[in-house]
Amino acid sequence: MKINNIKSKLRDRNNMPIDITEPCLLFNLHRTFRTTLGRLELYDYTRHAWRLGARKEKAKYAMSIYKGTVQEVYTIAMWFPQNTTLNIKHVKDNHPTNINKKRWEFVGQLAPEPIRIKYLGINVSKYFRSKRNPIAYINC
Repeated sequence: MKINNIKSKLRDRNNMPIDITEPCLLFNLHRTFRTTLGRLELYDYTRHAWRLGARKEKAKYAMSIYKGTVQEVYTIAMWFPQNTTLNIKHVKDNHPTNINKKRWEFVGQLAPEPIRIKYLGINVSKYFRSKRNPIAYINC
């Protein structure tokens, strides 16, 4: 099933809160999200340059969040210090950037379809206690 078909079927679920049962990290992309983002850009904005604690290792999934709604779900394969993996910004800027060991990025892939169907379009606002912190650790 294509992502556009999934999202159109789930639009009505936007305001329906749900309990997340898997170990996840939610990343609020309020500053970088645009409706015109391509799949690779959304992936890079979701996975790149976050200040995270040791609990990140327990997370199985990462979710892209915009305006409280899940935009995409990824399976996390591994964590790396910021700017140690290739991303779209490196390609566009055509230059390497400094490694920051206080920030992290993951590599992964789209989550399995049953997980994506379960969470895409779902409202997860209740998990963000503060508007200042763009990250929420769930079940990890």
